[in-house]
Amino acid sequence: MTEQMLTSGLLNWYPWREGASVHFVGDCSEEFKQDIISRGVVEKTTPPFDYVVAVRALEQSENPEDTLQTLKSDLKVGGHLFLACENRLGLQYFAGDYDPYTNHVMDGIENYPGLTEQNQKGMEGRCYARYEIERFLKKTGFDEYRGYSILPGLMMPQQIYSWDYLPEEDLEIRYTALYHHPTSVFMDVAKVYNSLIQNGMFHQMANAT
Repeated sequence: MTEQMLTSGLLNWYPWREGASVHFVGDCSEEFKQDIISRGVVEKTTPPFDYVVAVRALEQSENPEDTLQTLKSDLKVGGHLFLACENRLGLQYFAGDYDPYTNHVMDGIENYPGLTEQNQKGMEGRCYARYEIERFLKKTGFDEYRGYSILPGLMMPQQIYSWDYLPEEDLEIRYTALYHHPTSVFMDVAKVYNSLIQNGMFHQMANAT
């Protein structure tokens, strides 16, 4: 799974303001950028910006709070930050999929046991859970935000659900699986999502946010 696979479905639902400035951070493919720019916004590299789009930027940062503080300072008053993140507690990892940064099973679920500040610097990144992302946002002054769950993941967004909404359709029919390492997966996750919805666990275990 590479950044070139990132499709426009991640943000093509948003009503971009024509003529506004946008800055891209992290794993944003050229196809993804051009799709957003085609909606009338203008890419800039010098702040301040009306919009900042950050894909996997928190995961690939040595200090997510510092990164968020920088992105916040780059925004104009009233500007918007769009964060797209993998969820270390995503259902795909409970099904046996490899962590995208360590290439081992269960590392993210166990919150990266043995991961020290020193060896984290040698990694390309690490995933966070929803509650950790919300904590980062609140600590850096993002008091107002809206969250969405993304299925099956960032690289092939097919369904996007607001955190204040639970799907009413049969996801076993609609869901198309996407894995980092399919050969290690031992469970059909499509058969599990309806139970997660019924038990109020859907958004906590969505693969991406």
